[in-house]
Amino acid sequence: MSYIDKNLIPGEEIVYRAKSGGTFGQIITFAIIFALVYYIPSEPEVLSTIKLALYGIFGFSAIYWVIIRDMSDEFVVTSKRIVDKRGFIGAKTDEINLDKVERVIVEQSITGRLFGEGTIKIKGAGVKEGDGIDQAYIIKKPNVFKQKVYEAIEALK
Repeated sequence: MSYIDKNLIPGEEIVYRAKSGGTFGQIITFAIIFALVYYIPSEPEVLSTIKLALYGIFGFSAIYWVIIRDMSDEFVVTSKRIVDKRGFIGAKTDEINLDKVERVIVEQSITGRLFGEGTIKIKGAGVKEGDGIDQAYIIKKPNVFKQKVYEAIEALK
């Protein structure tokens, strides 16, 4: 059971659960790093050990960012609020009530449009810059998320 499932308000139900995005770009980045490390000359034994250590560090980083982050980060629209929970060991949670949502902004780069990913920004009424959910991680299907937010707001009326 996820963090958000455990912390629902009585009478609240999940409308939409977004998945983390950006995985393809991260895999490409780590592939480039692996290629660069591969071409480090490794004649002396010391350089071979350093090269092996770099592979271990980058390999663990890739596993963390691609797998564990995708499993631990949650971005959910419920019938009463939007909740953004990030982190695996240490967690940060942001939320905003649906009746305080002023607008939802979707930002997509060219690659984001190609792979169906984008960044969601949620602006709340009376919320200063830096408070509330200003920006979420890249998520898959950001336009569906935006639509679900507006549908949930209409259902509240």
